[in-house]
Amino acid sequence: DGRAVWVTSAAAPYVTVYDAANGRPVATVPAGTAPQHVAFGQTSPTRVYISSGYGGALEMVDAASHRIIHRASLPYGSFNLSVLGRVVATTSLFDGKVTVLNAANLRRRFSRTVAPAAREIVLLRAFRP
Repeated sequence: DGRAVWVTSAAAPYVTVYDAANGRPVATVPAGTAPQHVAFGQTSPTRVYISSGYGGALEMVDAASHRIIHRASLPYGSFNLSVLGRVVATTSLFDGKVTVLNAANLRRRFSRTVAPAAREIVLLRAFRP
């Protein structure tokens, strides 16, 4: 909504949320070992997803309260993150696994190795003219 900036860390086990208007920190969200990626829900913009590749974890956070709602285990190295509709997907840089989860509760739909290393993932809605 443009009111907050969520900043990840290469070392700290949390994400810092800053007020976008004045730059002051307003919250810290625990997020596993060195969380790298943050994505915001589309069907529920009040949901924030934080991946920790070194911690092998994904947290779903309420954007207003900054509280963790759900947590899921991921393959080691799952840094990258994409959200589209009811799906959250991650890729593992270290073992090439793509993991797809339900965006509402972080239940795993599937996890498959697709390459020696999977660096990025983007979910797209099919275009229908």
